[in-house]
Amino acid sequence: MKQLYGRTNKCDATKQIGQHVRQLECAQNAADRHQLKMRSEMRGVNIEENTDQNLDKQYHMSNLRNNPVSLYLFVHENQDDPAFKAFIPKLKDHLLGCLLGREYKGDMYGNSEFTDDERNTVQIAGK
Repeated sequence: MKQLYGRTNKCDATKQIGQHVRQLECAQNAADRHQLKMRSEMRGVNIEENTDQNLDKQYHMSNLRNNPVSLYLFVHENQDDPAFKAFIPKLKDHLLGCLLGREYKGDMYGNSEFTDDERNTVQIAGK
């Protein structure tokens, strides 16, 4: 505060200090946004693309393809994680259910689970 008092004309110093504090906060917020933008661009995420998205959407997929990840390699590297147990078949079930317009009921789409033959109709491209 002493530094800010020196920047005032001593006439209604409280108001002037408050204005300086707001200016400093705005500058800090701008610097933080710039730093976030720089870090996200290094990771291949476009901040402007994400901020313009519809907030009612359940997901957002970036159009950038700077850092592709092989799904099969990713699942293999995380095979000890319980969340990845039967991940590919569950993913294919989800995709099939969405593509066929079936209603989601717990862990199933419609009245029954998909067969292996039905799952094999879904091809996941990747490296």
